[in-house]
Amino acid sequence: MEILFKEKEYKLSYKDKSSSTFVDIANFEGNENWQGDGDIDFTNFYEGETSFRLVSQDNKKVTLALTKDLNLEKALNFKFLIKLESDPDSFESLNLIFGNKDLSSSYRYSIRGLTKGWNLIILPKENFSSSIKKAVPAATSEEGSIAETPVEEVASNWGNIKKVAIELISRPKNVSSINLDFLWAETEDSYQQDWNTVSDKFLSLGENGDTTNLLVINLAGSTASMKRISSAKDYTVQAKFTPLKTGGFGFFLRNDFTTNYGYYLMMGGVGTNTWSIFKYGVFKDKPQVQNLVLAEGSITNFKIEKNKTYLLKSEMSGSRITFYLSLDDKNFTRLGEVRDDSFISGGVGIAANGGSIFLVDDIAFFQ
Repeated sequence: MEILFKEKEYKLSYKDKSSSTFVDIANFEGNENWQGDGDIDFTNFYEGETSFRLVSQDNKKVTLALTKDLNLEKALNFKFLIKLESDPDSFESLNLIFGNKDLSSSYRYSIRGLTKGWNLIILPKENFSSSIKKAVPAATSEEGSIAETPVEEVASNWGNIKKVAIELISRPKNVSSINLDFLWAETEDSYQQDWNTVSDKFLSLGENGDTTNLLVINLAGSTASMKRISSAKDYTVQAKFTPLKTGGFGFFLRNDFTTNYGYYLMMGGVGTNTWSIFKYGVFKDKPQVQNLVLAEGSITNFKIEKNKTYLLKSEMSGSRITFYLSLDDKNFTRLGEVRDDSFISGGVGIAANGGSIFLVDDIAFFQ
């Protein structure tokens, strides 16, 4: 039995949220003044244009640090893109540290559970441990009392952070290598209540100019479906998409988010001019799961650009599925239309592929 969504329209937007809902800590780009043992990497990165690489050999501690004033008092958790180049057992410890300028007062998180390749990890602030290094006796005064080496005033709380550091220590007789790319904090996670996903790492909040959008990262998931619309048949849905790197983006319609079965209406991503409509599921002709292309094409004299916003729209009417693109939010170009009756109803959502990162906002549903 299914419960069809009865309301005539439903809209979901994040642009009115305060920019303080997230804190951009570091992007590991060349314009950031990182100091220490790391090297900038122009070829191996996930977001932006670069990452920073740290390599530890034979139990040596290597450190990368950035001096930056941060107020993290309201942070709930931290999200971090890390690529592990070496074997997961090659490192003894990997620590993310926030503290005062000399880290004599700090908050520390020991990162575990990385797999080889790119990882998006979530670090709850409540799980950081705190430490304060006491002053060290340095000399005896003329009166015979012990004088202490001056120590910088400690950071009193998360609202007074002066430095961010990453420490890597490999195991003895091992080499451990990581790439660091994009670290941010979230001060609220209510947006997760809007969506059904298989992983809370798939969606975040991100910055789009002066506004806040939903940030989608195709690492720990590929689809999300709106909770309010558990099932719908005939409708129009549209949304604004802003791609931040290569990889596909688009709609996931008449879907079952638990299996990823449904229709996909996708743009090819940055640097391409392609689109496709396909379905994923178990169909009559074969018992195994299939991914079947229903229509695909290209747009003449056009390429999708990074950081540019595109409005996508789909009309679902019986067996007819139509896919549209607008560059000005007014005039729509029909990309393709197909007829297929494999899925007559289901959820309404968004999809990603090819390791994409993109922003989404102004999602509107009408029936």
